[in-house]
Amino acid sequence: MSKIEVGDLVCMYRRKNKGMGIVLEHAPDLIEKAEAGITFIELMDAIEKIGSRYDERAKFRDTLKQRAKHPELIHTCLIYNASWAKKPKKEFVRIRWFDNPSMYEMKKTKDTEEWCPIDWVKKM
Repeated sequence: MSKIEVGDLVCMYRRKNKGMGIVLEHAPDLIEKAEAGITFIELMDAIEKIGSRYDERAKFRDTLKQRAKHPELIHTCLIYNASWAKKPKKEFVRIRWFDNPSMYEMKKTKDTEEWCPIDWVKKM
């Protein structure tokens, strides 16, 4: 797979409607980029200890988001690295969608700009 860089046109190649967007920003190391004062391994350990206790998880997320330069990136990381994730997602890209890709049963995504795991997108 080609290396994705800022300015590349990308699509979500596994979706029914692949969409088309431009990469605005690349976060090769999520926690370093977010500047939340915690490493990725420490984040994963904390998430594992918290488990499915929603109140503690929300409190932890809010604490990280207050310290982060990109709070929406922290939120995205916690979503994509939840207990259901088999492979940790550490590298993300921020995409501005011209043609939004489909999301599961919905026809389009609701956000025109979002952070996505880099392995979910492909250069066009």
